[in-house]
Amino acid sequence: MLQDKKFVIVSRRKNLYNRVRGVILRDSPASDVVSAGSLKEAFRILNSFEGSGILLTDMEAASSLSVSVPDSFEDDPDHFPEQIKYTRGNSKEEIEFIKVYILTHLEEDLSLALLSQKVSLSPNYLCVLFRRIEGISVRQFIENARIDRAAYLLVTENSLTSEIAERVGYHHSSYFCKMFRKHYGTTPRRYRKMHTELTGAGY
Repeated sequence: MLQDKKFVIVSRRKNLYNRVRGVILRDSPASDVVSAGSLKEAFRILNSFEGSGILLTDMEAASSLSVSVPDSFEDDPDHFPEQIKYTRGNSKEEIEFIKVYILTHLEEDLSLALLSQKVSLSPNYLCVLFRRIEGISVRQFIENARIDRAAYLLVTENSLTSEIAERVGYHHSSYFCKMFRKHYGTTPRRYRKMHTELTGAGY
């Protein structure tokens, strides 16, 4: 089981908080899951914690969770390790579990075959169920999550673009740049430069 983990969930939707909290605690009872009313409060909580911390948020009107980790914490690739077993629940719980799993394994293989095994569903049924509940395909959710996480890292860290690409699951920089441009209309480098000029942010 996981030890010394803290999850801070920022959401205006109480039901969403309860569902995600239930998923996390079912699979890692030792984790500490708390709610925060704002990002500022969330980062204050995370920075006061000596272990690893993960922020889950449905900022603004996003239909899916997005994950970010403060600079004071290192990425934890062992999060939700393979030996953790998933207990079947209702359809929404299954999809919520898949979403949380995706968001905490962006740098890893997220094939449909692997994801479907996590919830003991056939790949085809998982695709149908995910689209029915979320309104988008599993693949689109993964792509959105990876690119959104990359955008966050680009403006909060000074890491090389190629390193950020690897950390969100893209092993070819050219393909990462192509997907980033598709989502944001510009290259990762220009996105970082534009954000820095607009905010005066430094590293």
